[in-house]
Amino acid sequence: MVSQDLFSSKVIMVRPTAFHSNEQTQADNVFMAESNGALSREESTIQAQSEFDAFVVKLKESGLSVHLYEQSADDLSDSVFPNNWFSTHHGDFYIKYPMATENREREKTHP
Repeated sequence: MVSQDLFSSKVIMVRPTAFHSNEQTQADNVFMAESNGALSREESTIQAQSEFDAFVVKLKESGLSVHLYEQSADDLSDSVFPNNWFSTHHGDFYIKYPMATENREREKTHP
């Protein structure tokens, strides 16, 4: 049996305020594939916000503490994925990692 001590009761989430493909990361990120114009940036953001808000409700209903942030700049479309540039560790410390593109690197100064 896996110990419950291995799982966190807290999560950090960044609510999308400008959710769209990041042109700087499309070449090597399969999750940023061009959408072929299926949704406008506004439509994509509205859909992402709806899915995000519903997920936050489910997490809270499950007893998790959810720490919410919002994207701080419209050109930081990947900032909803902070798990790419930092990790948290036992003992209340975290590690920041370098990012490959300029706009991903800027996320670290925009919590």
